[in-house]
Amino acid sequence: MAPLYGEIYTITEPLGCYRVHGNNMWALDRFDPERLVAYLAHRRKEVGYLRRRAAELGVVLAASDPLDHGLAFLRYRLVLAKLRLHTAPEPPLAVLCWRVTRLLHRLDMARPQRALDFAWFVAVAVVPRRLARMLVELRFARSRRPSWVGLLLKRFRSA
Repeated sequence: MAPLYGEIYTITEPLGCYRVHGNNMWALDRFDPERLVAYLAHRRKEVGYLRRRAAELGVVLAASDPLDHGLAFLRYRLVLAKLRLHTAPEPPLAVLCWRVTRLLHRLDMARPQRALDFAWFVAVAVVPRRLARMLVELRFARSRRPSWVGLLLKRFRSA
């Protein structure tokens, strides 16, 4: 909401920190489809509130879906659409793949990480649902992830 009320300034020095653990409100230590559904429903309510407040203040917002501008949101939407767990209608898988392609192109990430994210996203979209669920669990369920997958992800993120 802050940008609706004035200018936002960025500083380069971190002034705080946080810790993500299995008991955080949205952190996933294991794949839990109900939490993804709740998380996206919560974010959609926030977007609705943002749009209402902006309209009240006379601020024109872009018509695009803010959930298309975050990699995590696109991942969650893909998972829910692929596994047919969504409560709100999601775009077709091909449309979600196109949106993630555009987003990855704009993000400031190392190429190996970008390639890994893209490959995971497309693989989940195109493989049969049962195999897609296995890929999803490898991505989200740290407790069920073989150690070599964690090492591979760590290596790609640092490259």
